[in-house]
Amino acid sequence: MHTTLTDLLSGLAGLGCLTAAIVHSILGERLFVRPIQAQMTWPGGPRAADFSRLIVRLAWHATSVTWAGFAALFTAPLLGFHGMTAVYAVGAATFAAAFAMTGPMTAWRHRGWPVFALIAASLAAALVMSL
Repeated sequence: MHTTLTDLLSGLAGLGCLTAAIVHSILGERLFVRPIQAQMTWPGGPRAADFSRLIVRLAWHATSVTWAGFAALFTAPLLGFHGMTAVYAVGAATFAAAFAMTGPMTAWRHRGWPVFALIAASLAAALVMSL
């Protein structure tokens, strides 16, 4: 395998994305998510407030999952993956994670889970068809 300067630069960007994802989640939990949740006034009763607090946490970490997905895409050429196969695989995994975060983790109350499930399934099918 011939590694190009472009592959190395993309890999460096991927390392940056992965670092940002990890730091974003860790510092977010320690410094931002809880204070944001504590300052919010939630409509509805306690169950609605618990759900709203969960959505804030999931939205924060969904950003980190997305950045980790970009990290995988950017490092794929260094691992020998080129073309759309890596895009399909990483996209399917990233949206499957979003599905898992918004479906089962919210007891299916978040309305975005069917969209994430459809995207993940479509990309998984595209991956299978591309092999």
